[in-house]
This record gives sequence, structure tokens and C-alpha cells, in this order.
Amino acid sequence: MDVPAELVADKPTVSRPTNPADWAALRANVELDCLLLALAKVAWLIAQGSDGLRFESAAIGLISGFVRRRPDHALVPILAEYAQALESRLAELFHLAASRAQAGRAYLQRCVLLRP
Repeated sequence: MDVPAELVADKPTVSRPTNPADWAALRANVELDCLLLALAKVAWLIAQGSDGLRFESAAIGLISGFVRRRPDHALVPILAEYAQALESRLAELFHLAASRAQAGRAYLQRCVLLRP
């Protein structure tokens, strides 16, 4: 999953809220927990063999939704970097698939041309 360590680094330090700022911090922490749990669930479903799931595209969608709802969250810059890294990885996978498909077409064309 390659989740950045900064997203989970402060998880054990949540304290009991006593004022509105503490409640806002707790809310932000719980919302991030929900995002991380959703990412873990997608990864688990893929590991269990669920068809049609790709972690990168699912994670990009989940992160985008989170950032739309909480653009002021303190970890948005880290989430944006993570989403960008996932987009780059997805682009590499598409490029690899396209080059393999092109090589496969070229091979088939050679086979057809070499047939007596």
C-alpha cells in the first residue's frame, strides 16, 4: 500500500477532548482513521481475490473524496503527494500494459506474415 508514515505517526497520541479545538482535532483524527481503514479494506479485498479492483485507482478516488470534504485537514499535502505517487504508479502500469500489447500485436503480425 505504501501509505506514508506521516499519516499514521500520530495515531497513538489522541487525547480526550476538553474544548472545541480538541474536538476538532479528534474529528480530524477519526476521519483520517476512516480513510485509512477504507484503504486497508480495498487492499484486503484485492488480496482475497476480488475481481475488478485496482488499489491505485480506488485509493485515488478515496483520497480525492476525503480532500473534497476536508480541504482544511492538516494532512492534505501529504495525502495529495500520496495520490500523486499512486497516479504515477498507475500511469506506469498502463504504459507497461500498452507496450506489452504492442509487442503482442507485433508478434502476431510476424506469425501471420511468416505462415506459408
